[in-house]
Amino acid sequence: MRATRYRRAHDEACEAWITLDGARIASFADLTLHVDHNTRAEAFRSEGLQGNALNAATERDVGGRGVAALWGFTVALSEYLELSIDAVLASENPVIRALGMLDRRLGKRRLAVMDVTADLPMVHEFHAIRWRLWGD
Repeated sequence: MRATRYRRAHDEACEAWITLDGARIASFADLTLHVDHNTRAEAFRSEGLQGNALNAATERDVGGRGVAALWGFTVALSEYLELSIDAVLASENPVIRALGMLDRRLGKRRLAVMDVTADLPMVHEFHAIRWRLWGD
């Protein structure tokens, strides 16, 4: 995992990311979240949504695709460190569940029977990575 702060950017924007074999597999950045949120809000606005309905649809769409702000990642990471593996896998937070896929407390047999196809893309991707690295 890596993190940086862009000191000359507006509000000193920060970013953290997770890499595997030099490839970025997850990214958490406040600026990326804002840009994605505004893009999705414009799309929903063009469909005629306004006010609270617009905000709810945008939040649901952005959160459902696993886009996360850096502050959300740091909160999830600190919470993750205090949880048992059962609590991690049952968590409402997709970042915590995704990190759980890489946790060595999650054994091969349990990993083999897990069905994450209905979960968010980040959880599904981390499950596939873990299976590819340690599964049979």
